Amino acid sequence: LYLQRVLGYDSLATGLAYLPATAAMGALSYSASARAVNRFGIKPMIIVGMGLMTLGLLLFARVPVGGSFLVDVLPGMLVLGIGAALGFMAVILASTTGVPESEAGLASGLVNTSQQMGGALGLAVLAAAAAAYTASIAGSRPTVAALNSGYHVAFLVGAGCLILGALIAATLLRLPRDASPE
Repeated sequence: LYLQRVLGYDSLATGLAYLPATAAMGALSYSASARAVNRFGIKPMIIVGMGLMTLGLLLFARVPVGGSFLVDVLPGMLVLGIGAALGFMAVILASTTGVPESEAGLASGLVNTSQQMGGALGLAVLAAAAAAYTASIAGSRPTVAALNSGYHVAFLVGAGCLILGALIAATLLRLPRDASPE
């Protein structure tokens, strides 16, 4: 929404703007993420991944009305993509650790479904927060500056949710001692 409604990107340009984050996530998801989880463990990588995603959202929470892709959008996209690559793999590994092999597909499917549903619900909540804040400062005819402020609120709420998730993972996530990604 920021790209389209604040910076004026069309649909194609907005889609292309997502390529760096998608490429970073794809490139790291298989090899680098696996090595990181093998070296540091599942729980630490969940926390690091969520921390990087938080940083990405905080970078987005500072984007100006007249922002540029290279300076204001790309850094957040890359950090968010790297964090997602590290965090998502570790979450899937945590969800299948200790599950009998015959039920690993079910456990993985439940996590993937939860991520998809959680993403849709989270997006709805963040969009509602952005719209409510925008309306509170601009009424029924929002300005670009008001829209941008609303998006900042959404990014901050998202960052807060990630911090809460990282704290929950750090304090409540219990994995078997022999948990490993292999």
